[in-house]
Amino acid sequence: MKKSLMLVFLLLLSAPVLAEGVKVGFVNSQQILTQAPQIEDINQRLQDRFAERKKALDSEQAELQSEGEEIERNSVLMTEDKANKARKDFVAKLQQFKAKEQKLAGEIQSSRSQELRELKRIVNQAAKEVAEAKKFDLIVTEGVVYVDDELDLTEDLLDKLKQLRAAKKWN
Repeated sequence: MKKSLMLVFLLLLSAPVLAEGVKVGFVNSQQILTQAPQIEDINQRLQDRFAERKKALDSEQAELQSEGEEIERNSVLMTEDKANKARKDFVAKLQQFKAKEQKLAGEIQSSRSQELRELKRIVNQAAKEVAEAKKFDLIVTEGVVYVDDELDLTEDLLDKLKQLRAAKKWN
């Protein structure tokens, strides 16, 4: 028991000496996810892929809004049964529209997640390359309270991502 405690004590005392030769860098992942040029590419691809369906939904929404206003205007001229039927039909159309809208939002989110997973893979590879080039042993991203500018590799990583984009190693 005494040997175990002594060993733990010695390890704790030697930890700063072991860590002394370790060069640690930092990358602001939030900044990478907002400023990486690949984000523009992702947004453009998503826009291109879903623009037609989004436009159709916008058009349908405008038609539904007009129809709803028309039903309200004309309901005073209709019998109560006709007005109730028109409102009921309108609510059914509105529910169908909301379902389409939710389905599209889900597909967009799924596609965005897939694109961001690929971006994360590329960012990790680029971070590794930057770390190796600058001789860093460890790169951290979250939970950092303070970072000296010399250890912040965020801009270097953004530059590397720009190079990858320019070299068409990202599509």
